[in-house]
Amino acid sequence: MGRRRKNTEASAMFERIASAEKESWLPNYYVALVNTTTAFATKDKEQMNALLSKHNQH
Repeated sequence: MGRRRKNTEASAMFERIASAEKESWLPNYYVALVNTTTAFATKDKEQMNALLSKHNQH
């Protein structure tokens, strides 16, 4: 569970950076990377779909 929490914190941090740095694509890339990696590591299909849907928003 600790790893998932760290991934959530990392994703939130990169989302905040992306909001501040609108011209930079890199924070959005890292949001997508963290969320996709977390989605493939989970066995909960609802959580997987939520993470991948969030990825599509960026």
